[in-house]
Order: sequence, then structure tokens, then C-alpha cells
Amino acid sequence: MGAKKVLPLYKLINSGVMTGVNTLSSNPTKVENIDNIGLQVDWTGTPTGVFSVLCSIDGVNYHALTFNPVLAQPAGAAGGYIISVNQQPFEWLQVQYTNTSGVGVLNVWILGKDLN
Repeated sequence: MGAKKVLPLYKLINSGVMTGVNTLSSNPTKVENIDNIGLQVDWTGTPTGVFSVLCSIDGVNYHALTFNPVLAQPAGAAGGYIISVNQQPFEWLQVQYTNTSGVGVLNVWILGKDLN
């Protein structure tokens, strides 16, 4: 059995400004061989918009994961939550937020580990 693989804790989006109709996108993160990924999403202010967790196999074309229940979306008040991405089969992950109104500041952290 090989060494346990981990994705150390770091910020994907650091104090991103949620304003106007801008889109904030994290840099793509290589998550190959990382079985369990945790995302912590926190925002301040009064933003309204849409979060997406995007994944890719080829590192070029990204598509949104579907969650059930659906991810809560900022609706004019500060908030946050945890997203669990378990046993995903993708090589790349990216977080994206598209603001439609209001203002705020966004922080997103990632942490991951394999099952070994």
C-alpha cells in the first residue's frame, strides 16, 4: 500500500469581491487520486448569485457538478456552508461564483484526502 495522498488546506478564493455582475473563478486544482474533497464557502455582505463546483477530465472543458439537495445560493445576506465531494472521478476541480446583485466578500477553502 502506498503513502496516503492528501490535498492540504488552502484558499481557492481569497477575499474575492462579490459585486456587480462579476464572476469569480478559482484556479483549477488537480484532485487526481483524492477521493474525498471538502470545500468551505463563506461570504459577507448582501450578495445574490450562484455558486458552482466545476470538474474536468481533460483540464480544458469544465462542467458543473449536480448536487442533491441543490447547493444553497447567496440570497442577499451573509452566510456559508460546507460542500462534500466524495469519491469523484475527475482530475480537475474549480469553484465559480457569479454575482447578480448586492456586494460581499467571498472566501473558499479546500481540503482533501484519499481513502487509503
